[in-house]
Amino acid sequence: MRPAELLCLVLHGAAAFGHARCAPHSRARSSVLRADGSDDGAAAAGDAGDAAGAAADNDAMNELLRGLYSRVDELSRRQASLPIVVLDSTLPNQRLSISTTDSAFREMIEYCGVKAAEEAGDEQFDDRANGAFGIVGMDRKSGGAFPFGVEAIIVNATIEGEAVSVELRGGRRFTVDDVSDDDRPPPGAVQPRSVTFAPPFDDDDEKSAEAAARQLPALVELWEGLVTEGGHERVPDHLALVRRHLGPMPAPTSPSQLALWIGGYINPLPALGVSLEIRPLLLAATTASERVDAAVAGISSSISHLDGTKRLW
Repeated sequence: MRPAELLCLVLHGAAAFGHARCAPHSRARSSVLRADGSDDGAAAAGDAGDAAGAAADNDAMNELLRGLYSRVDELSRRQASLPIVVLDSTLPNQRLSISTTDSAFREMIEYCGVKAAEEAGDEQFDDRANGAFGIVGMDRKSGGAFPFGVEAIIVNATIEGEAVSVELRGGRRFTVDDVSDDDRPPPGAVQPRSVTFAPPFDDDDEKSAEAAARQLPALVELWEGLVTEGGHERVPDHLALVRRHLGPMPAPTSPSQLALWIGGYINPLPALGVSLEIRPLLLAATTASERVDAAVAGISSSISHLDGTKRLW
């Protein structure tokens, strides 16, 4: 649902709420006659009661509208339009380098750069801002693309003749809004898709997964030793390079961040080839517990493979 549609529902619901809330205060006043036959005191008391009720209604209505407008604004800020590229699933903060002579890819990179400059405005123009596009993974079972992925922030882009080289960093997670098997873009054309970026992790949901996440740091330490001592690094200081890209390992008190970090560590770029692919599971997960479960399963099976307990292949 688009923000404009949600706002219409918000205003309609707010009007109904106001009508329902105001009705109880349209009550008859009870009067107590004084010796002179007047009921001014009762009328004044009734007027004061009505005024207090109306003020309470207004406060409740304003609070409701503030909350709903905030929700509409937050949803609007999470929606964007991005060109989508199907590659291996990528996680936040993972780094990726691509060099190609593909004309469609070069056209897309040029489009991203122009769009970034336009969005920045003349006063904020920064020729180092190369924009971003979306990366989604391939579903090996169906042969189609996953409807979720990450923003690929273009850290550096070089175009020389027919060749284009880019350095990318994984950014925000998103879901693709308009997925259709029949809506295939023509070759060589930039066809941005509507996406919705994931909201911040829910605090209560995160707390529910903290206990399960506490086992992960010890598993990471064991896994690292097996990789380095077993000579599985593909390039010099392979794990150190990946750690520099991903940044410090999050604490178990941030279970979703920790699970995503582990996914990027055991399924790194460049690849190690010692773990099952869990990045699509992490991107598809909707709760912190699901993310932690995926991380635990992925690193545990890799440890069993590395120590020979249960080979993966």
